[in-house]
Amino acid sequence: KRDVHTETQDFLKGHGINLHRGDVKPIVFSILYYAGVPRLTQILGDEELAVLVYSRLTTLYAGFYEWAEWHWSQVQATGVSVSMPPFRHRRRIHINDPHAKKQAINHPIQSPAGYITKAAMRELGFEPGNLDFVNQIHDELHYFKDKEDKETAKRVYDAMMSVGEKYLPNVGIKVAMEESKWWKPKL
Repeated sequence: KRDVHTETQDFLKGHGINLHRGDVKPIVFSILYYAGVPRLTQILGDEELAVLVYSRLTTLYAGFYEWAEWHWSQVQATGVSVSMPPFRHRRRIHINDPHAKKQAINHPIQSPAGYITKAAMRELGFEPGNLDFVNQIHDELHYFKDKEDKETAKRVYDAMMSVGEKYLPNVGIKVAMEESKWWKPKL
């Protein structure tokens, strides 16, 4: 079980760059989805560092690229990306779209998150006045809760972990919790 965001964060820290996990994700996704050194240079602001990071991380995640090329060949042959079991969600990929390869590779990685989130919602149930659901966006659940109510946050966290471990036992999942007076969309 590997956490590519933490590994990348640690690698950058070793080169004197301390970034929060959320700031590391665009770097990881740029590498995994073939954006290359130009995009990394935009993110990091330093081409020499971008070349170093790209070289190191593409080597570190060589197995991912082997899988990605295999998956892309399957999608080119069938026009469909299929996510991992048990979900096996099918998504049509328009091969001539300039973003087709990125979409094909992203799909089996991201689609289980939506299923896991919905399964966690089912596990939590509907409890108006007790567990007040606000919104679900992809892999996020939003609930109203009293500032002092730690039990609700723990229930939501436990449900996400339980469902994630049930459906992806060999992957390892992380659940992040945030509390805010106002809902802050990530732009």
